[in-house]
Amino acid sequence: KRSTNFSSAPPPPQRPVPVPLTPATTAKPVPRAAGTQVGLPPTWTQADIAEERERQRFEERATQERQKRDRDKKGLAGGKRLSDSDWDRLEHLLRGINGTRSLVLEAMVFCLDKSDWAIEITECMTESLTIVETDMGLKLSRLLIVSDILHNTSSSKPSAWAYRREFEKSLPDIFEHMHISLQRQESRLAADKAKEQMVRMLHIWEDWGLFAPQYVRGLEAALVVGVRSLRSLAAKSDTSREPGWLGPKLADW
Repeated sequence: KRSTNFSSAPPPPQRPVPVPLTPATTAKPVPRAAGTQVGLPPTWTQADIAEERERQRFEERATQERQKRDRDKKGLAGGKRLSDSDWDRLEHLLRGINGTRSLVLEAMVFCLDKSDWAIEITECMTESLTIVETDMGLKLSRLLIVSDILHNTSSSKPSAWAYRREFEKSLPDIFEHMHISLQRQESRLAADKAKEQMVRMLHIWEDWGLFAPQYVRGLEAALVVGVRSLRSLAAKSDTSREPGWLGPKLADW
């Protein structure tokens, strides 16, 4: 796996921080210790932090296994390896994006021009969209690049269609992560605004016919409700709040 500046590997475990108890009070959540990941809610206990790190390890392992399977398919469209200079250029574009239309266009054009390298570019973009510490505004800007790429996958560029194939694999992970990121936002107003932007983008994708309608609605469910919550409802046989179309997609995920 190529080394990037978007690593999602968890940091070394932190020692639990003891919390003094005062008489006639109950134990309080452990505040975030110095050196723990930025972006985690300060009210999280050590158990919450450990669970999050374990989830990240599983995601990282699953991503690496998926990448290895794709690499093993010789001659797969979009399967070429980026040069170091092109890789550095891609990282520079993703780090410097701010939602400005010209910057989004520049990044999209770079990706389409490099469509023979679609697998590796999609992997890099997926990783940059699923880092806990990344600011939500930056994630939304990067998601705009994905949207523009998908809109142009029917262009005459060689292997441009491969981006649709590759993002179809990674979008469920991206939107599940976005749900988790929204829950961590300190400002509910900002979180609601970001969620509204992403839901609107999904509806546009459905209008474009990029993916099957059921798939897009599954992405919306992962974003709005969260896959973990829906699984919990399914385990309790509580389907009152679970759309009928969600079952098959949830089972696939």
